[in-house]
Amino acid sequence: MEKEAISTIKNHLSEVDSLTDPYVTQLRSDERKGVQQLLNQLEKRLAKEQDLKKQFYLMQTFERKCYQEGYRYLAGIDEVGRGPLAGPVVAAAVVLPEDSFLPGLNDSKQLSEKNV
Repeated sequence: MEKEAISTIKNHLSEVDSLTDPYVTQLRSDERKGVQQLLNQLEKRLAKEQDLKKQFYLMQTFERKCYQEGYRYLAGIDEVGRGPLAGPVVAAAVVLPEDSFLPGLNDSKQLSEKNV
């Protein structure tokens, strides 16, 4: 029986979202170095996705509390620019549905514990 091409395996793994997927289980017995590298890459990708989910969940603490208190609409706001004395400033507000999921969303101006 001919083994599946590495490129085919790579394409298939791009759609896998769990290490318990039967396809992944089957590939674990494939001793080819390329297949094992793809499995390692999959593990790293899924771990990163899990970290992004955790981060997003933690960021939503305030929003979840507001929704529990009965608020229906919450707006996220931000501004960019040097300030009115140094040049133009642009501000925006966004209202997303309550069940929004935006992995990787992050604040560009984060403070360290040292600066708080």
